[in-house]
Amino acid sequence: MSPLFSRRTTIASKAQTGQAPSEQKALPAEKQAVAVAAWGRLRKETAREHSVLLRPWITEKATRLAEGKVYVFEVAVDATKAQIAQAVTKVFGVVPRKVTIVRRAPRQEKTLRRGRGVRRVRGYKKALVHLKKGDSITLV
Repeated sequence: MSPLFSRRTTIASKAQTGQAPSEQKALPAEKQAVAVAAWGRLRKETAREHSVLLRPWITEKATRLAEGKVYVFEVAVDATKAQIAQAVTKVFGVVPRKVTIVRRAPRQEKTLRRGRGVRRVRGYKKALVHLKKGDSITLV
């Protein structure tokens, strides 16, 4: 492969061809430290909560449960009850009274109705978040 199409170029190969290595404009040390700290804080505060709570589970049964202060969410498969409670607190500002989890294991094969073939059905995890009487969550 010629160096023209190679993605990896080293300083040594550039020195052999006579090119000067490209210099990136560096931020001052203070601004760089502040930017890294702000990005890390933002990523830690919001990224995990929104990756734990994937989407609200909206069905007839879920809307009936919502009248009784029980809200249903599809959550990450590896999420724990404590992580779900913490995510609900940070995203919606409400402390849940109790969190229950329902898992559906993935099935290896399922026959399709049209044509022939089989497909894999993914598993999922639902969380039922129970709130106190005065608390509520607006999902729409």
